[in-house]
Amino acid sequence: MANTAKRKSSQSKVPQNEGDVKAFWDDQAKQHGSSDLATNPDTHYRSLEIESILRVISALKHETILDVGCGNGYTTRTIAKKFPEAEVSGVDFSESMINEATRLVTPNTDFHIADILSLSRSKGLRERRYDIVLSTRCLINLANWEEQKVGILEMRKMLVPDGRLILVENVQDGLDNLNDLRGKLGLGPIKGNKGAFADH
Repeated sequence: MANTAKRKSSQSKVPQNEGDVKAFWDDQAKQHGSSDLATNPDTHYRSLEIESILRVISALKHETILDVGCGNGYTTRTIAKKFPEAEVSGVDFSESMINEATRLVTPNTDFHIADILSLSRSKGLRERRYDIVLSTRCLINLANWEEQKVGILEMRKMLVPDGRLILVENVQDGLDNLNDLRGKLGLGPIKGNKGAFADH
């Protein structure tokens, strides 16, 4: 996540300023600890999402992987367990999320507090470059397209030559389609704010 005046969240309550955003994610960490629910309201599609990410990573060079907006490290640790030969790093704006991430030790992981808008200048990351940089629903939390472009460019700076950037984001159409399918399966809808899922 980034230090900005306004951001949007993929959760049902959308913080409107930096202090609210940080408080929101700190509260999510407090409520959900190391659970997959800390950064995603639905375990079913989270599981499918992670399976897809692992499938893509397995087809690419993946000796070093950076998970930007890693939250409590749930996906980061899953990646590290699947690819024990890889060095996997996670970064997030929320200190509380990173505290949760470091509670469960996975040998080939490390975690850092970092701002997506200044990744390449962040302590512990400045000299590092990665085969894969992954971001899962992080860009959607930025205030506008201008900040999203900065975030994408910062992630690009963290790649080795010929490295790969994997972006996983929410859009309103996708949420609507998912909720339609969930209804057909007898599951309740995932509640979200239209602004939070808007395609920037």
